[in-house]
Amino acid sequence: MARTKDEIIVDLVTNILREQGNADIMPGQVLRDVSVNSNAIEMESIYNQIDRVSTAQSIANANFMTNQELDNLLSNFGIQRRGATKAIGTARFYTTVLPTQTVIIPENTLLSSTSSANGKSINFITRSTQVFDPTNASNYLVTDINTYYAIDVDIIAEVAGVEGNVGAYTITKIQSLNLPFQVQNITATAGGVSQESNNDFATRALNIIVGSNAGTENGYRGLALTQDDVLDALIVGPGDDLMVRDGGFGGKVDIWVIPSAVGSTTLTSQNFPSLKFNWYDGQQFNSGYRFNFPSLPLDASDPITITANTAPSGSLTNALLYESRTPAPSGVGYVSPSGSRYHYTVNKADDLDTGQSIYANDYIIWNGPEMEYLRQYNQAGTPFSGNSMSVDVRYSYVSAVGDLQTTLDGPDVKIITADVLAKEAQKIFVDTTMDVQLLPAYKETIATERSTLGLVRSAVSSTINNISLGNSVQESDLVQAAHNVDGVDNVILNSVRLTQRRPALFDQEEETIVDTVALENQYFEAGSIIVRSV
Repeated sequence: MARTKDEIIVDLVTNILREQGNADIMPGQVLRDVSVNSNAIEMESIYNQIDRVSTAQSIANANFMTNQELDNLLSNFGIQRRGATKAIGTARFYTTVLPTQTVIIPENTLLSSTSSANGKSINFITRSTQVFDPTNASNYLVTDINTYYAIDVDIIAEVAGVEGNVGAYTITKIQSLNLPFQVQNITATAGGVSQESNNDFATRALNIIVGSNAGTENGYRGLALTQDDVLDALIVGPGDDLMVRDGGFGGKVDIWVIPSAVGSTTLTSQNFPSLKFNWYDGQQFNSGYRFNFPSLPLDASDPITITANTAPSGSLTNALLYESRTPAPSGVGYVSPSGSRYHYTVNKADDLDTGQSIYANDYIIWNGPEMEYLRQYNQAGTPFSGNSMSVDVRYSYVSAVGDLQTTLDGPDVKIITADVLAKEAQKIFVDTTMDVQLLPAYKETIATERSTLGLVRSAVSSTINNISLGNSVQESDLVQAAHNVDGVDNVILNSVRLTQRRPALFDQEEETIVDTVALENQYFEAGSIIVRSV
């Protein structure tokens, strides 16, 4: 424990008087200045150094250490601090006037958000090159409140951290090129995480160190938390209500995790020359025309995008396929007018057996008659009997589950008598609507007002996303998160709605209302966060 100079002086004076009661140790005397004060100064420095060394040897003192000191301590255990990650999202490039020539939006095109009240804007770059081909104008036509042409491009923040989590409609500037488009993000960006704090780093490290014994509950949890893409983990063993795989006989363990990242993949799922489908009982199809996702489990946060191309006639180029819950709107010519107006149905398994794992029963069933019409379709109205068709599937899967399962099945961890399965914890979406009153300075311009509302959305979303496994949503926490944003004077929370759903490309969504308290293997994610200025 550190000691101050004055404390040391008192002890030195006491000891001197105990030995020499007549010694003159008043301030200003030689004995006091030379033997007492000077030694006290040096001893104070020594005590401080000893205290610093002692503090730096215990995880319990993490909040009193510098980042480097804690990094050095935990490097002895092979544990590294999690770094900051960059927010990702989608930018929509749009125009009401169809370009007359092909437009290329290059990778690394620089975009920025509107400035907040403090004058700060956030930069983003596009993650791939996209081509807008005006000869296929129908592929880019969007009809909602207004009619316009648009192409969506994946983006990533230039700088890592939570600052990159900006609200919807706040990315509005194209900085690096003169393109015939305007830009906006119709959904908030997400995934930006600041560098792990000393407190969070120490907590995670302690869980890892305490749970270093493979085969124990703490051991499995500690192992899961060593994965960079796992935020939290729940261990479910024999006798737990959530354990159904063992049939009551034991021998199995489920590890439910909250992932910090997902993987995305695009692949040609089917290539059918002279495509023919077999129809069974009006609903089921030959298993040869069932598409099983190769990387599992299917992520519940992103919509699936499927496009079709025909050859050699080229009657279809990147034609968007429609799902059973989001059937094609009127006017889409390549859906049979007499058909069911959708091309496929998605099965997302949610059982407690293998659902949410790499063995999940997640797949697509094609709608045979509509797919055959799609293969033959051409605008001239004459089927091309020689057409072949390729179907490209773009979807996201939870890579953290596969990464953990690979570790669990590795020779250094695998216990022969144990069946251990990694699963993604079940996600519950939180939709909320709130009205906020802003201070006058934050309503002077539309841009400032919109930016502030975007920061409120981000703050509320972050609060929801940081709720740990099995906890509840507190309305007061959402209100407080909004209040903490600069410029917010008052908050009125109108509604909070919790659902289980899979995002759709369009407006229709399947959902199930759930309780405000999550089960042990459930966690919350921000869904539709509506913030209005009043």
